[in-house]
Amino acid sequence: MALGLLVQSWYENLQFFQLKNLKLFGLITLKAFFESYKTVFKNLWILIIWIGAVYSAKLWDGVFSKYLNYFIIYFWIFFLALSLRSSINIKDHNYFFKYFLRFGLQFIVLAILNYYLDYQFFLLAFFIIWLNFIFDDYINLKNIYQSFLRSIKLILFNFPLILIISAILGSIKILTFYSISKLPIWFIYKLDIINYVITLPVFLAIIINFYIKRVHEQFLIYYK
Repeated sequence: MALGLLVQSWYENLQFFQLKNLKLFGLITLKAFFESYKTVFKNLWILIIWIGAVYSAKLWDGVFSKYLNYFIIYFWIFFLALSLRSSINIKDHNYFFKYFLRFGLQFIVLAILNYYLDYQFFLLAFFIIWLNFIFDDYINLKNIYQSFLRSIKLILFNFPLILIISAILGSIKILTFYSISKLPIWFIYKLDIINYVITLPVFLAIIINFYIKRVHEQFLIYYK
């Protein structure tokens, strides 16, 4: 039975690349991307603080700079994930503060666990899926563990699609960094910001919309 569900899910993953399905999902993802930035700009002071922190981190050298960079990146991921997820609440500063206070510790723990991700898209997809399962449940150690298991299930049942998307975006990242490696360092920093402001949010929009779609379609697989 489980094997049959797995095969069916993988088949549905491959159907995703049919033009009509790809077009529909692409439009939904673009809408989510732009809606998330509307939310970001409504809370513009958070974005300004984040960009200021990124540039400040670049001025530091050594180990501290590396830790600070990772913390800033994961803060941005956390902020974008909250902007992109479905919610009946108004996404104002109170909304973000509520989640930061409620899930701040989990964010720090997950950031430490994912310290060696180095922007690897497949592992980042797992991190985002896990974070969304945590968001959708009450916060305690049991539910964090159950969210972890549900994340593994979702990755397993949708492995082909997540692998292909991660490989495409990972290849773009590698080619981009290879092509700019000989450019002036100040210019690379600016491209780095663009990478986080465009590439990362698009990837998160894809994964979070896919998460919403598959949890809705396969609810009993994850919550039975």
